[in-house]
Amino acid sequence: MRPAECWVLSAGIAALLGACGGSAPATPRASEPSVKAASSTSERLVSMAGLKPYFVAGETFSFELSFQGILTGRAGIAVGEPGQVEGREVLIVRSAFETAGAVKFLKNMRDNIDTQIDWLSGAPITHSAHAENDESTASAQTRFEGDTTVIVYERSDKPTLTIQVVLPEGETMYELHSLLGMLRAWEPDAGDRVVFYSVSGRRVWRTEMHFAGSETMRTPMGLYAALHFEGVSRRLKPDTLAVDENKDPRRIGLWISDDIKRMPLRFIAYTEYGEFQADLVDYRQPEAQLSRSPLLSQRNSLAATLRAR
Repeated sequence: MRPAECWVLSAGIAALLGACGGSAPATPRASEPSVKAASSTSERLVSMAGLKPYFVAGETFSFELSFQGILTGRAGIAVGEPGQVEGREVLIVRSAFETAGAVKFLKNMRDNIDTQIDWLSGAPITHSAHAENDESTASAQTRFEGDTTVIVYERSDKPTLTIQVVLPEGETMYELHSLLGMLRAWEPDAGDRVVFYSVSGRRVWRTEMHFAGSETMRTPMGLYAALHFEGVSRRLKPDTLAVDENKDPRRIGLWISDDIKRMPLRFIAYTEYGEFQADLVDYRQPEAQLSRSPLLSQRNSLAATLRAR
């Protein structure tokens, strides 16, 4: 098992990124989402380009993480106020994780991640992750510049690695926080799917995700109408972006509330070790900020356009 980063990401919050090793079972359990074939004629490939990331300044999320139904950790995400950095409007998003329950007595793990996000495009600018347990520490400093991503990865027990990844022209590299903002902003139609690249630690992933439909689900916070997404993440070789055939794909599931708050209600990663899950247990948003949320602004603008007609 890797340091704390592996637990927080495997547990679900960054399962979208395909983070932490491990692979999906050869024979999926009945509870796993079925993954549609990419060639299905009912699907339509769409792009997240042009979306404004969905974040509300001051909002906070609290998650409980579990493995096979057993509590393993708690995590939180906090969104700061937009500000100017080198002439760009930037938003800082921060998350923290620590082990909980019986697992904490076996190994105490902590993880902190900070990301600067371009408030206009949703693309990450910098990403800083630090993980530690009772035996070692690890950190990843990542900078995103156009189609080039540079990762400096350090572990207390291994040499420092510097990794450069160059994406195809026009593609964007995401990470945990920026990806969350873009997926919350996405308002899918039936059959829509997206394909995106992401980085976690020193790993690079390509994920295909499709909209599986709307449903009502029971959560720790009650019943919610939710948008259900399913997908598959494949690990890539950083130098060539070829799929690493030695690593099996990772199946994932995501549920986002179908309301103005667009809360990430649940994340699930299906691995060879079992089912890792993150459930949202608390969400808070400054009331004064609700009317300024980007999704609401987009809807109000559309409504005004329709009235004008």
